[in-house]
Amino acid sequence: MKNFFLLLFLIPNLVMARDCTVTQFVKEPVSGNPVWINEVIKKIEGLGCKRKDILELSVFVPNNGRDKANYVSEGVIFGVAREKCNFKQTIMYDIEGGMYNLVCIIK
Repeated sequence: MKNFFLLLFLIPNLVMARDCTVTQFVKEPVSGNPVWINEVIKKIEGLGCKRKDILELSVFVPNNGRDKANYVSEGVIFGVAREKCNFKQTIMYDIEGGMYNLVCIIK
């Protein structure tokens, strides 16, 4: 009987988080371009992503990552992680050619 109540207690916690997927295309840094971190945060808020949701962020750069936008993309990934990710949970990021990925739990 105790196991049954424990299971009932855990089930709502497992299904509360939802997936929040954001994709951003970043161009080479030029004066007049938007601040890309702010653009991504606006998209996250526009999707209604809440605390404890799973954030999946993909940032694409032109030319398969062979220009200055590469550094901007890294800055976007780490800036969004700083602003939105819970550092007490696992944070994963990877770089694949011209694509930067971040997966974390929103704080």
